[in-house]
Amino acid sequence: MFAKLFSQLYRLITSPDIMWKELAPEKESGNENFYRNYFHVATGVIALASFLGAILTGNTFPAALKTVLGEIFIFFFGFYIAAYTIRYLSKRYNIELQSRVCEKYVGYASAAVYLSAIPAALFPALSILRLLALYSFVIAKKGTTHYLGVTEDNEKFAFAASTVIVILPFLLRGLLYVATQ
Repeated sequence: MFAKLFSQLYRLITSPDIMWKELAPEKESGNENFYRNYFHVATGVIALASFLGAILTGNTFPAALKTVLGEIFIFFFGFYIAAYTIRYLSKRYNIELQSRVCEKYVGYASAAVYLSAIPAALFPALSILRLLALYSFVIAKKGTTHYLGVTEDNEKFAFAASTVIVILPFLLRGLLYVATQ
């Protein structure tokens, strides 16, 4: 399970063109395998890393749980907001996308976001590592072509979708920080 997750994350980052082409045939299938084998596992690893990072930096158990809940909020809530927003954007650009396709697209395109969140959660002093999530612009752009089937004519949609995927976790993290202060 973990090996498959990290293999997919690695391949999405190192060769997004090839990986998106491999994922394309499954886009019309149900989301059960996507959730079970990818999204929930990635979110669980991030939550575990944030718990361990909070404990290792001397936080109390309740403070560590608060950190975990914050990470779960950011990634689950952010995932669904991003999928909904991208579906809304697709309608504005006259692109027909189903909800389940948007959810898979957001999940896979967020590979760099997930991968950068793990070491940043384990070592909070290195939170600058979260900037590696910016590589999701590249992954998402390639996914609009190879996975969603959006033509090169719709560069604006590709840019808007990429922006939503990359910016939303940062925005939610900032809102959560303001709300808890």
